Amino acid sequence: MALNDFHVSEPYTLGIELEMQVINPPGYDLSQDSSTLIDAVKPQLTAGEIKHDITESMLEMATGVCRDIDQAAAQLSAMQHVILQAASEHHLGICGGGTHPFQKWQRQEVCDNERYQRTLENFGYLIQQATVFGQHVHVGCANGDDAIYLLHGLSHFVPHFIALSAASPYMQGSDTRFACARLNIFSAFSR
Repeated sequence: MALNDFHVSEPYTLGIELEMQVINPPGYDLSQDSSTLIDAVKPQLTAGEIKHDITESMLEMATGVCRDIDQAAAQLSAMQHVILQAASEHHLGICGGGTHPFQKWQRQEVCDNERYQRTLENFGYLIQQATVFGQHVHVGCANGDDAIYLLHGLSHFVPHFIALSAASPYMQGSDTRFACARLNIFSAFSR
């Protein structure tokens, strides 16, 4: 399989994506209302993007390309403010990453997005089971060699990253006996 061309970007710029749970108090089950929140917050955004992720119970906050962590933190803070305000107005709640402890994958509605609909066609129910919530940090590199060098340097911290991700042992209301059930979800996908 051929690799995609390396996407060159300004060195050490960064972008952060946070995948959030949209929940429905008082039972705190996942809600299928992310479209409502996205429509409510879009006119208020000055930087970054709030968009769908795989299912209607997921919301993704994504910064733009930032020059430093302070700029990224300011964008995330501004997005958090408008999301929490809109959630309150719509009687919804927002939670952080990992997995939702008792959600049922059968209730998850895949969002109306061409990429996710195509994945639904290819993988069926597996995409509904991928209702897990994480954080992605993208770091700009001038070329592929620099990216490999950066990954090599960060590889010393893999145990720390794994420990930080150990926050979601429950899935579908059951103890998975994994410290982080989220990490095992995507192994079912063949590509």
